Amino acid sequence: MDEHYLKQWTWDERQAWIALVESHHYLLARLDADLIARTGTTLATYEVLLHLGNRRDRTATITDLARACGLTTTGMAKRIGQLDREGLVTRASSSTDRRAVSVTLTDAGVARLEELVPAHLRAVRAHFLDVLEPAELDALGSVLARIVDALPPEVRGVEGSDEAEPYSPASPLRGRSTRLTDAERRAWLPFLRVHGPLQYTLEDELRTETGVPAAHYEVLALLSREPGWQMRMNVLAERCGLTRSGVTRRLDMLEEEGLAERKAVPGDRRGTLAVMTPVGYAVLDRAAPSHMASVRRHFLDLVDEQELLQLFKALNRVVQRIRSEMP
Repeated sequence: MDEHYLKQWTWDERQAWIALVESHHYLLARLDADLIARTGTTLATYEVLLHLGNRRDRTATITDLARACGLTTTGMAKRIGQLDREGLVTRASSSTDRRAVSVTLTDAGVARLEELVPAHLRAVRAHFLDVLEPAELDALGSVLARIVDALPPEVRGVEGSDEAEPYSPASPLRGRSTRLTDAERRAWLPFLRVHGPLQYTLEDELRTETGVPAAHYEVLALLSREPGWQMRMNVLAERCGLTRSGVTRRLDMLEEEGLAERKAVPGDRRGTLAVMTPVGYAVLDRAAPSHMASVRRHFLDLVDEQELLQLFKALNRVVQRIRSEMP
């Protein structure tokens, strides 16, 4: 049980890890909503365009993009396919590896990106940078940068890559509105960069060591922390950062394997509960030790007690601000 193993951590370790996970869920969901409202473009699209736009040749492989965004290569290939149909990128076989597919940002993609960056940065400042004090931003950026630097080079990006630092004067993107101050970059970029590579590393180790997909583990872990191992579907969607259709598809997969089931909410005909089954409990209990060991190796062992508390306080404030603004 995920909850059982969480209790083996100290209070600071537990709260810091939960704050890191929740802050990414809530902040990225809010940034996505703001970007869609302002520009009609999703954060998923923006993320890929940004990685390509900050390479001087505007080109990267699908594998590199998947690692940077914390996706499988299949998931990234689907995303690239949509961008290709929109004329924002092109695809071609790599000149150095025929099995690899290179993705290049088109002129239309560059134009779209330069429209998106100012809108995105306004939201970043409103929901993250302006919520924290300068000293908190410095401390947070220092801790998260250390975590990123400790990840395997093939995950965080090989040294010597031609990718420029996003939002900096060195970036190929033009204009002051596409830039952050030095202090802002020191805080925001580690937060941005730790999500995809850390998630990719944890998911890869979980899948390799236990065979359990991270998407399954996430839902089972959340259900294990609730009385009766059950949670309303709309709450589960919010906790996972998914749409209603997204959480429905995920629960469909769990039901097919007998790991979870749906039940009606007593007294509420329109409500549906997601419930973990005894089989799901057994799968979670088998996978949890591996996952918790990975979290300790790539996060907890790199941060001291004072830094854990600072990280929790800062990220929890970001989460609470966003929650307070939710309808």
